[in-house]
Amino acid sequence: MTTVIITTGKEVISESEIQKLGLLGFECEIDPEIVGRLRDSSGKLLPLDCEILLEGNGGEVSAFGSLYVSSIRRVSQAKSILVTRFTCLEGNSAQLITEYLEEGKVTSVKPVTPVVKLRA
Repeated sequence: MTTVIITTGKEVISESEIQKLGLLGFECEIDPEIVGRLRDSSGKLLPLDCEILLEGNGGEVSAFGSLYVSSIRRVSQAKSILVTRFTCLEGNSAQLITEYLEEGKVTSVKPVTPVVKLRA
């Protein structure tokens, strides 16, 4: 499965399995308790950053991007679905996601050790 690490600046909000991935964004399952951490003090949804860990030849490859929350659906007491849309994909992240969607894994680059990218 594909994993996503969602951050706001320096704070890691969630690490989840992606249920649906596309070039426009992704859906993932989150704990309903996390929903409050996606908003600022006035209740507005925060802009988020993400690191998507894609399967590659011999290891994981990271794709980085910025996103916004499109919707949050509560599906049970213990589960919500976070639907996001990318505002920006960094470097060759769009190419990596496209290759992953077409081939089932990334073959064009060597795997790197995944690291959460924190913004200053």
